Amino acid sequence: MIAAIYVIGTIAVLIMVPAAAVDPKSGVFQAIALGSTALRFAAVGVLAAALVTLGNAGGVGSTVAGVARVPFMVGIDRYLPSAFGKIHSRWKTPYVSILVQAIISAIVLLLIQVNESANSAYQILVDAAIILYFIPFVYMYASASNWLIARIARKINRRR
Repeated sequence: MIAAIYVIGTIAVLIMVPAAAVDPKSGVFQAIALGSTALRFAAVGVLAAALVTLGNAGGVGSTVAGVARVPFMVGIDRYLPSAFGKIHSRWKTPYVSILVQAIISAIVLLLIQVNESANSAYQILVDAAIILYFIPFVYMYASASNWLIARIARKINRRR
């Protein structure tokens, strides 16, 4: 279903914008702008931008909170310094883990983008985000495949 949604979305963009003219950084918004202009309903573009911004803000929030939990738990178990297990008194978050994650991420991002143009730096970030976005799907498909293989193996063993 996920693959079908991406394929349909890509086809929709290519119907609205010729393939040679699609901007890799903003192809979806190009298609939305052309479509809303054709429909004489410019608010569609603003609505789409607001929804994408809201979705990305939620995604970043959940990603940071989720990823920060790993060093937090490792800090509680004393595999990392115990400071990683500290909880902020007001916000009830593992603030040391979040700060360390933010600092390391900022350093990595700065090192990756040294001597890059704005376009290539942006493309590196987009490529990295896409790769990171799809890693959970690899785990989901692997677990589903493992379940399917185990089920087939059980059926084969029953027939013997």
